[in-house]
Amino acid sequence: MSLEEKFILLSTRLHISEDIKQELQNMSASALQWDKIFTIAGIHRVDNLIYYALKQADLLNLIPNKYSQLFKLKYHSTAMANEKFMEDINGIQSSLPQDKVVLLKGSALLSNLYPNYGTRQMADIDILILKDRRDAVREQLLNSGWKSDFYAGYRSAIHRELAEKYSKTMYAVYKGRWERFLDIHWKFYIGKDDDKLAFEAMNTSLVVSGGYNVLSNEMMLIHLCSNFADGFAAGEKLRTLCDIREFVRAKFIDWNKVEDVSKDTILYEKIALSLNAVKWLYGDEVPKLYKRNYFDVIPPSLETLIARKKRKSKPTFWQTIKNSITAFQNPIKVFVFLYKTIFPDVEWLRKMYPGKKSSHLRYWKYLFFRHILRADKRYRNF
Repeated sequence: MSLEEKFILLSTRLHISEDIKQELQNMSASALQWDKIFTIAGIHRVDNLIYYALKQADLLNLIPNKYSQLFKLKYHSTAMANEKFMEDINGIQSSLPQDKVVLLKGSALLSNLYPNYGTRQMADIDILILKDRRDAVREQLLNSGWKSDFYAGYRSAIHRELAEKYSKTMYAVYKGRWERFLDIHWKFYIGKDDDKLAFEAMNTSLVVSGGYNVLSNEMMLIHLCSNFADGFAAGEKLRTLCDIREFVRAKFIDWNKVEDVSKDTILYEKIALSLNAVKWLYGDEVPKLYKRNYFDVIPPSLETLIARKKRKSKPTFWQTIKNSITAFQNPIKVFVFLYKTIFPDVEWLRKMYPGKKSSHLRYWKYLFFRHILRADKRYRNF
């Protein structure tokens, strides 16, 4: 591991101990490459946390002035961006007075873990709602100023059935010119008992400062670990591990509850992978039930963490059809699915392709150019 990576790992924490403080001071006496530190920290989205931690420990003097100003600028710009996100969340809650809205990911952590808006970056807002309220929630949000240019529901009932089985995000809406997105979830993972666990997550949610609903400590840890494990196969950012590490250190976790929820599901090994990754880079102990040897022969490295493994290419149109057929395993449903893929509901077509031009012709062009020829630039504006 390079000195620069080690410096990043020692400074990406909410509280720097005296021992760590001394180690950072000793390292700064070496010829650290601050351009490399700033670049790596930005890639891993932990530059904000580094600035906060060093400032709290009175160690900003370790950073050359040029990079200190860059870290500071990123920190304050993130705070302003997150303030807008939180204003959006307040608006969402006001627009949905009869619904429980549970915050997920970054917005939940800003409300329940990190000390201020500048400490952690957010890319979008993620909320969890009750499954049977998803359509009503979307309509209410659209009526309150959110937009959805690219989504008009499902092609047909059979397409909706497929999506409900294999998707955890029902809708995405946005504000402005696509600068702030909101993902509406009704599951927080896909797998065995996913509906049951989503219902339990809603029922066990907590109200924190500001009146926000967040997942219980145990559900939040499971959620964070699941997100890290899902991203790890293609290369994951250090920020996600920082979230997990700081959450475990700051909150009381009932590990028996974690086990009860995750046992007999893929979540169990996702938690193990995540906690062992924290140990791999930070040295934190792992609860006995989750100890694994995943990283025993791999030298700790941020480059290894984020290295992009070879992704599976996106499925072609024909592969998508084949996968859908396999999912149904019912000849009648397969026929209906294929038919409705080519001839979707007229109401959906008119919403998706309004105007005087034939909705059917424009949709078929979309299928041909986007999914068969895979010519992304040509499938829009038909």
